[in-house]
Amino acid sequence: MPPKAANSSKAKHKSTLKLDSPPPTKKLRSSKGIGVLSLSTLPVLKPGNQPSNVRPLKVIEPVGAKDSKGKGKAVVEPKAVIPDGRLWVDKYEPESLEQLAVHKRKVEDVRSWISDAFSGKASSKYRRLLVLTGPAGSAKTTTLRVLAREMDFEIIEYKSPTPLSQPSVFTDEPSTSDIPDMFSNFLGRAGAYTSVFAPARRKVVLVEDLPNVLHPAVRTRFHDALRAHVERASDSTPVVLVISDAGVRAEGESSSSRSKELVVDVRTVVPPGLPAHLFTEIRFNPIADTLLTSAIKNVMTRAGVRLSAGVLQPVVEGANGDIRSAIMTLEFTFARSATRKQLGKNNSGTIVSSTQRENALVLFHLMGKIMYNKRKGDPHAKSASSKDVARDRAFDQRLKDPPPLPSWLSAESRRPSRVDVEMLYASTPIDASLFGLYIHQNYTQYCTTVEQCDSLIDILSWTDSNGSENWYDANPHAFHVQALGALHSLPTPVPRQGQRVYKPGFFDALRGEQSARDALEYSSRQLSSVSISSSFCIS
Repeated sequence: MPPKAANSSKAKHKSTLKLDSPPPTKKLRSSKGIGVLSLSTLPVLKPGNQPSNVRPLKVIEPVGAKDSKGKGKAVVEPKAVIPDGRLWVDKYEPESLEQLAVHKRKVEDVRSWISDAFSGKASSKYRRLLVLTGPAGSAKTTTLRVLAREMDFEIIEYKSPTPLSQPSVFTDEPSTSDIPDMFSNFLGRAGAYTSVFAPARRKVVLVEDLPNVLHPAVRTRFHDALRAHVERASDSTPVVLVISDAGVRAEGESSSSRSKELVVDVRTVVPPGLPAHLFTEIRFNPIADTLLTSAIKNVMTRAGVRLSAGVLQPVVEGANGDIRSAIMTLEFTFARSATRKQLGKNNSGTIVSSTQRENALVLFHLMGKIMYNKRKGDPHAKSASSKDVARDRAFDQRLKDPPPLPSWLSAESRRPSRVDVEMLYASTPIDASLFGLYIHQNYTQYCTTVEQCDSLIDILSWTDSNGSENWYDANPHAFHVQALGALHSLPTPVPRQGQRVYKPGFFDALRGEQSARDALEYSSRQLSSVSISSSFCIS
């Protein structure tokens, strides 16, 4: 039976189909069934016939790609620029001694201590613990970092972890009881291990972030760890403690809350009974205005900010020797400025409001306000400017004269004072006990008669007798009684004779007493250990 025609035509079609022939036209129908799109009719865009509204595609080759001959240059991808979000205090930290706003003698004291600690001499065993004290912003830590670059030693800084109130099984955060053990282990491992990728360097342990030494248990274990490290052999790593002063008031507080165990200072941080020859204290002073001005100009130059005339002076005066506060104030003002290129007179209001710190009136300024006893109608100083004279006259016009006293009290009559005691008390962090000690040390320079000295010392004695047994625990009204009593007893105007404010001798006597007590405790402990060892030998 002959085959069908359809089958023969299909076979014939199959036989004539070539593999290298172009594919048949395939038609795509849209989803809505409107229009037919043919792939063979799509336009081919060549470099010569591209429409004007079509942007050419940029071919991105992989990194390191070359041409067909292998001679092309590698394509370098641009690196993303990550902005530096650090504060100016950290970004423009001094890198050399020339940029450091610290007195050269203090820098030399720290350098000498570190040199002795690394010298390997017999005296190096006594250079195991250095305590840097002073007000905040006096460049204590910065001095150590600058010397680390100059003397080529490594700083290993201890960071106290933030503990949880109770240990949790879901986190690795340490509990409060684990922190002293972590500090002890840190001291033991600080100088024991070195990097395998870098040459060995000399090391110094920096402890600025202290554990909670106000907690009795933590303080005891912290003292034990620090004492064990210091009294160890001379191969232990030197430790530098940084302690900033804290301005506190004692008025109205109980004696237990103002005891030395609840104040973070050298007495609470350094282990009690530690011999004086095993640790050294170097105290930093507030940065002088001349050094502070030079340092601020250097930071502003590195930051690319121009300072107009009259802007730098309120910053320096408001900082009171705190360089960190001065730089933070300028950065804060710069962030709020409109031009962000120059700080001028338009920013003076922001700068003045930013420099009103708690320590806006330092001790020596307070002493000058009280001891020079300016009153209404006093003659002006020869060096006073016309602006100062006009200001004092305007202030005197606002002062009201007190009512006249009876004839038997006429000797106690005084003109209105230009000193606002309430303002002084609100703006100074100095407590009444420290204020009274400074008045007691310096009042004779400002009196002209014995009767004035007798009146003032009587006020101080009355204030002491109405306080508690502790010199640092004064009654709430002690500051006002001392200030008003001194203003009432001193002459007016006080003759200018080059008076200087001296530190009270009380502190030297107290330090000598504490040193003698520590030496006695150390000797007693040594004698006890000798007697115990002798008893074992006899037995």
